[in-house]
Amino acid sequence: MGGKAILMFMVKGLTVTDSDVDVKINNTSVGKIFNYKGANSNHWFTQIVNIGSNILKNGNNELQLEAVSFAGATPGNIFDDFYIRDVVCFFQQKA
Repeated sequence: MGGKAILMFMVKGLTVTDSDVDVKINNTSVGKIFNYKGANSNHWFTQIVNIGSNILKNGNNELQLEAVSFAGATPGNIFDDFYIRDVVCFFQQKA
């Protein structure tokens, strides 16, 4: 495709960790989902990631989000749970 893009989505959770979630598209890091440490874990927040040129491909693309741990994690509870919804990608096509 070649053009730049914007990825927009809603996030709930990430309220315990100090870490941010790495966002990858097609195995290329494109940004972070920032944590909401101390916020209400039931609230949904909007986040936007700018995607550089030549990341998206014609056809299928893979969005990858990595789980993050938190201080005080236990063997049965090692990640700060979070949810994603309403994922929208706006992209520029070559003319």
